[in-house]
Amino acid sequence: MSRTSEKIYIQARGEREEYTMLNIIQFNSTRKRMTVVLQNPDGSVTAYSKGADNVMEELLSQESRERDWASCEEDLHEFAKDGLRTLVLCQRDLEPSWFEGWAKRFEEAETSLDDRDEKVGLRPEGVAGAKAHTCM
Repeated sequence: MSRTSEKIYIQARGEREEYTMLNIIQFNSTRKRMTVVLQNPDGSVTAYSKGADNVMEELLSQESRERDWASCEEDLHEFAKDGLRTLVLCQRDLEPSWFEGWAKRFEEAETSLDDRDEKVGLRPEGVAGAKAHTCM
């Protein structure tokens, strides 16, 4: 595995794969999570968010909550009994055309001179705040 400022390279199943980092939405005390948006080798776009269990559970789709959360919660409980701190990772596949529109609005918020922190704080919700599909 290696990384540049724009690319992530991994070995998967004996093959080298290249992912392009499209956006990083830093952790802040309001969102209580961090999100990275990657373009996958096949051109699809995926958002990955990590954060505290109580924050991430709220992001899950109903389907994922029913299918995945009980098992995830059991693991979190076991780790907590051992005194370990935990983070939950969720992913969401994004339509590339939807992402392009969102990225443009996010860039405008980041470069705004008026109320920048408030605008940047609200814009990521379109990606990270949308319902995730998988809890790991």
